Amino acid sequence: MNLLKVALAAALVAGGVAPAVMAQQPYPGNTVDVAVYADTVSSSRGDVKLARVCTQANNFPRKARVVFRAWGVDSKTGKPLTAADVQYAYVKIPGQPNLRLNYGPHGEVGNKVNFWSAGWAVPADYPLGIVPFRIVFKTVDGRFGTFTQPPFANARLTVIP
Repeated sequence: MNLLKVALAAALVAGGVAPAVMAQQPYPGNTVDVAVYADTVSSSRGDVKLARVCTQANNFPRKARVVFRAWGVDSKTGKPLTAADVQYAYVKIPGQPNLRLNYGPHGEVGNKVNFWSAGWAVPADYPLGIVPFRIVFKTVDGRFGTFTQPPFANARLTVIP
């Protein structure tokens, strides 16, 4: 029995009125043209070598290399965006040139996954604190998708001393 059925049964047994159940939209929903997921991972490159590489992280010291990873999904078809579908994809970082995202395979042989990525070496003089980056996709048919970080400080890309 799923949790919704359990909750409804409990409400009925308790003599209460079961809450209205809202219909869930299918992923990724129909409110955006392109759904975008992104994260940041550590890199083996850069002047500052990090202890773990290719690991999700959001705190990076100056001179370390951040790798932006992104996946885009066409909301009409539910299919992942590949290089053939995209006119451009980039990371926008305040005070920095846009970083072009490249699409291709990543990972070890036999375990490769395709996604979009770009590396950024944090400049030695980049301000400490949250980096409010955005990721932008434009499809060949003129539709857009964007990613902005969630509003939780501990989940945002942050430059640390």
